[in-house]
Amino acid sequence: MSFVPYAVSWNITGFCNLACKHCYIDADHHGGGASNGELSRDEMMKIVSDIARLNPGTVLILTGGEPLAHKDIFDLCKKASSLGLMVVLGTNGTLLTPDVAKRLKDSGVAGIGVSIDSLDEKTHDGFRGLPGALKSSIAGLVAARDAGIEIQVQTTPTRFNLDELPAIADWAHKLGAHAFNIFFLVCTGRGQTMTDITPHEYERVLQWSAGVQDKYPGMLVRPKCAPHFKRILHAENENHPLLSTYISACRAGTQYCRIDPRGVVTPCPYMDVPAGNVKTQDFVEIWNNSPAFEKYRTPVYEGKCGLCRYRLLCGGCRARAYANQQGEMGEDAYCAYEPQGMEVALENIDTVSKYGGGNETTLAWAPEAEATIAKIPFFARAIVRLAVERHARGRGIAIITMETIKACSPSGRFKRPLPPPN
Repeated sequence: MSFVPYAVSWNITGFCNLACKHCYIDADHHGGGASNGELSRDEMMKIVSDIARLNPGTVLILTGGEPLAHKDIFDLCKKASSLGLMVVLGTNGTLLTPDVAKRLKDSGVAGIGVSIDSLDEKTHDGFRGLPGALKSSIAGLVAARDAGIEIQVQTTPTRFNLDELPAIADWAHKLGAHAFNIFFLVCTGRGQTMTDITPHEYERVLQWSAGVQDKYPGMLVRPKCAPHFKRILHAENENHPLLSTYISACRAGTQYCRIDPRGVVTPCPYMDVPAGNVKTQDFVEIWNNSPAFEKYRTPVYEGKCGLCRYRLLCGGCRARAYANQQGEMGEDAYCAYEPQGMEVALENIDTVSKYGGGNETTLAWAPEAEATIAKIPFFARAIVRLAVERHARGRGIAIITMETIKACSPSGRFKRPLPPPN
């Protein structure tokens, strides 16, 4: 069975102008550049080409450190987008001026995610380690939005902001965000000394996320690094539309990986398990043949994850199990679900998409419908195509049209709000 990368997260530099308390790569003000062992311009351009060889529809997430501090950021984005990759930046937003935003847009950047930890300046700035960080980050989001780049607001739930998440979501929606992403903390890097929220607090946030899916037309609310979300959705409604249109199960090593600033490839950003190094190996070779990825492609989970009925649909966070010294295939202790002995594993479109390639195209698609599905990012396209075709077959539909797609789409998917006036 072949696996292709849907998304690659790339820490292009270890330098950052902030000092966030939870930074997973422990970025600093001194790292960065070839003198610190980071990849050269030529090496970076080759890696971009190699990723495109594997899958030109890959989402390339450029982050850091602070990616906007890298001297080759615009050329890297332009090269990647010219090869068909969907380029997304994960940035703190403080360096994102209107001029920078325009250059990024011209370089083909499709989306920008900026972390907002609190709408209270003292709280956010204290967490990020720089006075004025909140104002600068918000200004960066506005600059990106006004330049025509899709913006995403990203928040890490911690004890100090847990009750503020609904207010941040409301604010993000009014700002015109395409997505509000809730990034659950994995205790690595500087974050390993932080007190994480409890499994029951995780559960509370996931249940809130499930309950607001129709509240924000045009804005997705998506938990990240929380594969348990599929369990929450399934418990609420076995036919929940997001079960067949949204990937939330961990894709580490199967459709996703990370490249660190020095070229080391790992299954995800929160695990230091090396699969290879692009300085000395071809990325295509690493992806296709590294033994480090094999265990993720034929997983044998341990502890309660190995017993759980959701082990294919969810599988637990592998990075969290690893960080808690349970091993890469160990149980995710931050999941509140307790299996009752060995349970029969649930299977659905998501599990087929992950382990079966997601290729079940047997029906005809009208030109407009085919053009629409082609616009969906590659990482979600397979599962959406599977869902639409199964929906059509179940109703005797021979040709898929836009009406077919809309009929099995989560509320709001095709309704995008206009940006608020300046």
